Amino acid sequence: MANNLFALLPVSVASKIRAQIREACMHAPTRYRQNRAKEDAVTGAFGQILSDKVNGTFLDDGTAYRWETTQTQLRAQGPGAPEKRIGADAMIEVAVYDAHEDLILLKCLPMQAKNEWDGKDVLLSREASRLSKLPGDGIVVDYRETGYAAVRASVAARAKGDRRLVPAAAVRPLDEFIADDFFDCLVGSHEYYYDDDAEALVPWNPATLTNLPKMAVRRRIRTKVASARWSVGPKFGSFPSRSGGHGSGPAPTPSFYT
Repeated sequence: MANNLFALLPVSVASKIRAQIREACMHAPTRYRQNRAKEDAVTGAFGQILSDKVNGTFLDDGTAYRWETTQTQLRAQGPGAPEKRIGADAMIEVAVYDAHEDLILLKCLPMQAKNEWDGKDVLLSREASRLSKLPGDGIVVDYRETGYAAVRASVAARAKGDRRLVPAAAVRPLDEFIADDFFDCLVGSHEYYYDDDAEALVPWNPATLTNLPKMAVRRRIRTKVASARWSVGPKFGSFPSRSGGHGSGPAPTPSFYT
């Protein structure tokens, strides 16, 4: 089975989700000014916009598809807060379910954010370095009122946290990283999931992936996509609640890995 998320979905559904992500990312900077006193507040506003805009239903060839985005604050700031151990303001996730509400594939993308990143930031350098060592890398987001852009964490790490040393070609609109690179599996990973009870990344296959860092994530922004066969009219029920083991004990292995 392909690990490209959109290869699991009809083109019609994938195109709608992509368009909604782009719209959300374009709209997000309108909330920047009122939240810019704290980067976490800007990230929270961004997550809320994704929750508001990236959701819907669509019928394709007799199968109903439903998707929705939710944001959950996992840890607050203060002593022992998430970033004390690893740079991760948020974990962006997409989970695809089948008609039986079984998880098919889960994809994770850790992100670190900075408000108006201009010069050298030593802390960001360390955070980006740690994210870059994860499977599939992570991203560093540069929040500005004029628009949100991002670079791979590995690029920020090589620049030692100095925005002036980041190649111009490596800086791209945030929507391209999420709607294109993340969903096309050019960044992020399906090899692990985040267990917020254990505050750890957990590999789906421990035999092939070891030494993942213990970490805590401040926010989870998760888009769930599920399908259901319509035999007689629209009967799509409640959205699958199975979380794939996130904070609820051992994770059921997605069919991608079986």
